[in-house]
Parts: sequence; structure tokens; C-alpha cells
Amino acid sequence: MNPKEPIQSSDETLPVRMEDVDAIVKSVGTEKHNLIHILHGIQEKYRYLPRPALRRVCQVTDITPSQINGVSTFFKQFRHEPVGKNIVKVCVGTACHVSGAMNIHESICEALEIPDERRLDDLITDAQNLFTIEKVACIGCCTLAPVIQSERDTYGPLSKTDCASVMKTINIRADMPAMEDDEEDLNELPDACPEIRIALDSCCIALGADKVYRALKDVVKHYDMKVKVKSVGCMGMACNSPLVEVAIPGEETMLYAKVEPHEAVKVIMKHFPPKNLIKRFVNKLDLGINHLLDDNHWRPIETQLLRKRAETSAAFFGPQIRIATEHCGEMDPLDLSE
Repeated sequence: MNPKEPIQSSDETLPVRMEDVDAIVKSVGTEKHNLIHILHGIQEKYRYLPRPALRRVCQVTDITPSQINGVSTFFKQFRHEPVGKNIVKVCVGTACHVSGAMNIHESICEALEIPDERRLDDLITDAQNLFTIEKVACIGCCTLAPVIQSERDTYGPLSKTDCASVMKTINIRADMPAMEDDEEDLNELPDACPEIRIALDSCCIALGADKVYRALKDVVKHYDMKVKVKSVGCMGMACNSPLVEVAIPGEETMLYAKVEPHEAVKVIMKHFPPKNLIKRFVNKLDLGINHLLDDNHWRPIETQLLRKRAETSAAFFGPQIRIATEHCGEMDPLDLSE
């Protein structure tokens, strides 16, 4: 390969609009130290790095072809070939490997009718261009091993018999509109108001915490409560996910384990019953009807109470001095102000 020529891809059928590449470069900058950001922008636009786009970068910046070659081949996340509609990551890290990750990878390849000679590759796209299967070192969900991750969801623990149906689910989910989260109501609340905290780390999301989060927000919005529903980092007890914590100023902090979406209303009503008598009556009527229609609704929320988090995790966290993770489980890791 000529080091002065940008990486070539095998398929240039995807049209590249030079004005789009120019816009990406303009938003980042033309200097050499902006190369990684430019490559990220191009890949986000086209899902891989098309050769014409890389050539354009060389034309409008101070970046040379050899620099593009060096950076884009050094970092594994950059792709030089077109990918399928769905990118599925198969974790082959230690926990997943010993739990049968390679068997999961093989079963996915069988479901997608991938030829035997291609199954050892780290990046595989099926003949229909519906799926690109990528082996990755770690997804961060060791408690769910073996695990795979689509661009929207995480699935685990998996067995070989699950793979075909999971791939169908991933393809269906890809066509569904993404759920938008509305945060302006949270920003309007005072700092000292009660908080309902839910861990949205990778393990918790894989076990449905994002659905519980949405259910909690829906209930709070429905009853117009002055309560923050707040996403937080790992609480240190992934085996009990999804975890929901109720923190009321001046009161004992309460933690609930393995909460399901339909139980969001139970958690909220236990600690924040509506002041309006009519709303309180309607809520009890709704819960009563749900009890009659679905046996799952009979479980009292008290059975999932782990008491306050400080007591629950004292044996593990007590001897530790937490510095960088001092407020983990209490603050939103994506909120710069916190």
C-alpha cells in the first residue's frame, strides 16, 4: 500500500457529498490535532470511512494521507468497509469468553448463514447487509455474560438457542422510533426536592433499567409531582438491578431491588401519595384492576426493599476510601454541573 494514499475501501457505492465533509471539517478545525474528531464525524455520517471523504479531508485541511492512514488503522473503532443496517457487538472479554461467547458468535453466524471461511473474522457482514457482527473486548456487562449489544439494546445472558430470535428482535427494534427523553421539567425543580434515583449503567440498562426510568418519569409527570427522577451511575450491586433509590431530604434513603416498569407507580405511591383525594382514589382503583388482570402485580413493593443503601453495602464499601467515585450512585455522570 502506498503510504501517501488514503485507505481504500472495497465498496464506494455510497454517495459522498463533499459539502457534508466540508461541514464536518469546518465544525472541528483543519489542524492535525483535529483528525480523530473529523474521522468520528465522517463515520457517524456514513457509518464507515469512505475513500472519497478521506481524500476530501486531505484537500481542505493540513492533514496528510499518511496521517489519516496511521490514525484510522491504529484505532479499531474506525471502519474502512461499509457495514450492515445493524451493528451487533459480541463480547469476547474474559467473563463472556468463559461463559461461551464463541458459541454465541458461532450461533449468530449460523442464523445469518455466514460462510464457514468468514466466521473467524472480527468484523463480518451478512449477504443481505442487514447485520455486521463485530467481536469486542468488553461491553461492561460481566454479570450478564455471555452478552451481545446492538446499537440500541444489550442482550444477556444468552444461550445458543436464543440467537436467531434475538437477531430478529434487533432488526425490528432498529425500525422503531427512538424514545425521546424530556428533561426540562427536571431542570425547573428546586435543588432540595426529593429524588428518585435509578442506576443506568450498562448492566442495569441491559436488565431493563431504562424502561423503569421512563415509567418513573411518566408517573411523576402524570401526577404533576415535584420530584426529580434522576439517572445515576453504578450503585455497586448489579446482581439486584434494576435498582431504584428514593432520597427525601431529612429522611432515611430507601433502595428497591429488581424493580420492573409496572412497579414504578408502587414505589412512587408508597413515598409520594397524591394529595388530591380523587387522584389517590383513582390510583388505588387502577392498582386494584391491575391486580385482577395480571398476577405479576400482586408482589408488594416492600418485598424488594433493601433498606437504605449505606446499610446494604456497608460490608463491601465500608473499608474503602472512595475518591473519584465518591458520589457514584448519587450524581448523574452525564451532567457536567454535578
